[in-house]
Amino acid sequence: LGFRLLATAGTSVALERHGVHAAVLRKQHEGRGLAGEPTTVDAIMAGDIDLIVNTPYGVGTRVDGYEIRTAAVIKGVPSITTVQGLAAAVQGIESLQTAPATVRSLQEHAIELNRLRAAQVESIRSMQKSRAEER
Repeated sequence: LGFRLLATAGTSVALERHGVHAAVLRKQHEGRGLAGEPTTVDAIMAGDIDLIVNTPYGVGTRVDGYEIRTAAVIKGVPSITTVQGLAAAVQGIESLQTAPATVRSLQEHAIELNRLRAAQVESIRSMQKSRAEER
């Protein structure tokens, strides 16, 4: 999708297994590295993060999750906390990259769905009629 990814070490390894590169950030409970490597919260607070995907698993996740969510709220960074949410976000981003977003009312959406359903029913009837005529 064209994004630069940052991830903690374990997540980075998992992503690499699937051919996705991610620069490594330290977990919050690990603190900064000896060479000053930033933690996830440091990166959020520095404005280096535009979207957070945090599906906690493993050591320190409760405290880290709280601090990540707090930093996200302070900096106004959206957060995704489930794999299902991530899948939906990816679909939405892919869709926006291929076509501009459109807005329509629920009523307009219902009209379009009804039109598509009617066309589908007509197509099925047409196929059934053709099959009957072949017999």
